[in-house]
Amino acid sequence: MKDTKEFILETAYTLFMQSGYNAVTMNDIVKQTGLSKGAFYHYFGSKEQLFEEVVSHVFFGDFSRDYVNMPPMSLKEFLETELDMVKVRHHTLLDALRTEDKRLDINYYTLIFDAFRILPEFKKRFEQYKSDRLDTWIRVIAGARKSGEINSDMPDGDLARIFVYLNQGVGMSFIMGNNLRQKYREIGQLWGHLYDMLKA
Repeated sequence: MKDTKEFILETAYTLFMQSGYNAVTMNDIVKQTGLSKGAFYHYFGSKEQLFEEVVSHVFFGDFSRDYVNMPPMSLKEFLETELDMVKVRHHTLLDALRTEDKRLDINYYTLIFDAFRILPEFKKRFEQYKSDRLDTWIRVIAGARKSGEINSDMPDGDLARIFVYLNQGVGMSFIMGNNLRQKYREIGQLWGHLYDMLKA
């Protein structure tokens, strides 16, 4: 059984995803949890504090990777593990809401924008995470070139950005089409084609 704090975080996450930060009040969250105000405020004293913990858990918790300490692997292995992360992140986070409301695909990214606007530290952490991820892509691609796995005249950093930007571009495209749940299939196909072009 989930502990009370985790239950509050999951409840708040669902409400923030459904309605956005500004539209959700502390009373809404308290009511949805079914807890007394005293019990609720024992864990969280403000909506901003609660929101900070929600986005920290969502973006830097179970669904993020430790890129800095990632062991060496081939580019093919890395692509497979990255694709698994894309699938797990989107399906787990969205399926946790137990709804097929496609508007929530957009709200997932709205949550990020709200966090940028409201929580200055979140933006710093998010930018550091992105930097660590890109550095890891570059390191893996450099290793793949050195081992003879791939062959390309393009610099490692440019190749890394193409892989990363493909992921981001496909994500935005599927948001506009309200079909984020299929994002990982499209990314896998495009990454696969790119990898085949680079193979030595």
